[in-house]
Amino acid sequence: MSPKLRAVIKAHKKAHAFWLSVCGCTDTLKLGREATADEEALWDKGNDGEYAALWDVCRFPARTTADQAAKGRYLRKFHSWKFGYLEEDQVDALMLSMIEAGKGAK
Repeated sequence: MSPKLRAVIKAHKKAHAFWLSVCGCTDTLKLGREATADEEALWDKGNDGEYAALWDVCRFPARTTADQAAKGRYLRKFHSWKFGYLEEDQVDALMLSMIEAGKGAK
C-alpha cells in the first residue's frame, strides 16, 4: 500500500474512532435527558469528520494493484451489515476514482 493511501486510511480510522467516542453523546436514553447544544455540536463534528474522511478514502485514486486491493478491503468494512452501506456520493467518488486511475493505464 502506498504511503498516501495509508495516510488517507489512517485519517479515516482516527475520524471514525472520534465519532465512535462521541456517538452516544446525544442519546437521550443514555443521557436520561435531552442533549445540549454543545453535545449536538460535538456529535455533528464527529459525524461530519468521519463522513468526509470516508469520502476521501472512496475518492482516493488507487493506481496500483496493491492500492486497489487495500482500498477495496478497507471499504468493504463500511459496506456491511455492521456499518450499513456507502452513501450515494461516496459510491460516486469511488467510481470516479476508478475512472481517473484507469486513464493512464494501458
